[in-house]
Amino acid sequence: MVTPELVGAFIDWWINTRRLKGRSLVCMLGTICAALKEHPSYKDLKFDWLDELIQGIPYEPESKRRERKELKYLPYDTVADIPRRIHQTRLDAATRGPKALAYVVHDELLIQWLNVLPWRQRNIRECRIGLKSKGANLFKAEIEQWDNIQKPKWVEEALKTNPREQFWQYHFGEDETKNGREVRSILPRRLLLLLEEYLQHHRAHVLNGSDPGTLFVNRDGNRLIDHQVTSLISNLTLRHAGRRVTPHIFRDIWAYWWLASHPEDYLTVSKKLWHRNIQTTLRIYGCKFDEAQADARVEDYLDSQ
Repeated sequence: MVTPELVGAFIDWWINTRRLKGRSLVCMLGTICAALKEHPSYKDLKFDWLDELIQGIPYEPESKRRERKELKYLPYDTVADIPRRIHQTRLDAATRGPKALAYVVHDELLIQWLNVLPWRQRNIRECRIGLKSKGANLFKAEIEQWDNIQKPKWVEEALKTNPREQFWQYHFGEDETKNGREVRSILPRRLLLLLEEYLQHHRAHVLNGSDPGTLFVNRDGNRLIDHQVTSLISNLTLRHAGRRVTPHIFRDIWAYWWLASHPEDYLTVSKKLWHRNIQTTLRIYGCKFDEAQADARVEDYLDSQ
């Protein structure tokens, strides 16, 4: 089936009949091309023609792609208010039993988590809770004296009172992140009360039989899978804010919100989103700093002289 005629016809159908995006088609055909080149049965065949077809696929202009993507955004203040809106449904949920209430608290924590820690959806669904010694990603433990992890002021103050104080922390190894880098930090204080309430009083009610060990679960009480995370978060944002917002869009919303108040602080955005290097951050979010902003900034400076 992989012939110049058939692949060419498929590309024409994809682009001109279906009006689908060239970028996703390039990814799909690129994967097929790579697999064919590596397969022992086809190692003697030449696929230069396929490379040429892939290179000729038109991409959507970056400005159009960005414009289309931004239609999915909500202001940060709007998504930051969703946990409060979910919280307001607790009373009604409680009348339907502890399981219904538990899922409300679960969802409230999930959206609050994305507002404070805009992780990739893989890390949201795979985050394991338990003991640090058993490889948990989220755990409560002492901070070792030799550990040079950055501590916020409230942690420093607590340690002055009790050097053996335990704190919620998170850790993902190199094999658990998209870009292959280790990440670790102390859990932000804004998540602590809701997290501990959920773990102590509600999480047991959302489980169904065996415990999958993950912080968040699906509606059957089992481990979340890719599309379930996207569907759950999209439905929650639609219900409480009027628009579907995917987990990845939460990352963009957070980044643009931060840069609006800290225009040059791409390093914080890079580290917050776990990018491998700051060039990735600049490529994705630097587009917001355009010619008009540069002109306005220079003009403001000259007017102040």
